[in-house]
Amino acid sequence: MIFHKCFKICSLSCTVLWVTAISSIIQPDKQQEKDELSNNFISTEQLLDISEKWKASEWNNMFNHIRNEWEDFYLVLQNDERNILQEKHSNWNEWIQHLENKWGNINENINPEYKTHLLHISLTWNEKQWEHWAYNTLKYFLENDWNIFIQEITEEINTHIDQQWIKWLHEKNSMWLSNDWIIDENSFWEKMIKLDSSKYAWTQDVKQYWIKWKERTNHQNFMWNNWIHIKTK
Repeated sequence: MIFHKCFKICSLSCTVLWVTAISSIIQPDKQQEKDELSNNFISTEQLLDISEKWKASEWNNMFNHIRNEWEDFYLVLQNDERNILQEKHSNWNEWIQHLENKWGNINENINPEYKTHLLHISLTWNEKQWEHWAYNTLKYFLENDWNIFIQEITEEINTHIDQQWIKWLHEKNSMWLSNDWIIDENSFWEKMIKLDSSKYAWTQDVKQYWIKWKERTNHQNFMWNNWIHIKTK
């Protein structure tokens, strides 16, 4: 994820400098692209006189707001988990009945090879020997069913939480990137790179703005990804 913001232009004279720089790096056969970029640049002039300090403030305000919203979102996830567990608990008797039906006819629910062996050795068993088998071998089969049941519940909860978490992050990211001044900045740099991807013909001023933009967005990405990493531990 890349967060984009608008670049700083201190005065109308700087605007003229930018347009001049653009003209110097574009070949005549790209006149249409140059005009489009210049017109877009000038039409958004009111958005360009924004300091790096203001940009940092906007980011910090947004980031702090999201961290506060996370507390409420976490409570929602906990409530969802309780609801899933409550639903499974209400089906507990149904699951027990299923287990009883499953093992009511043991001949249909054990490995064929083991069934043959069991039938052979149990021909002469008395009640005590059958009880011993039930408390040991049958217990193993029942515990295995129980573990599968718990695993299915855990996977359902984890899947739900992961889906909600990804959706929530996407919504917050989209809200940030939908700011008009971020869209304008992103559009400007995309066009600049398209016209001269090597940046060789960029003026020193343009390169300085580019460096500030990259440093700022890289820092924001680091903060965002690090925060996500901490929350997903």
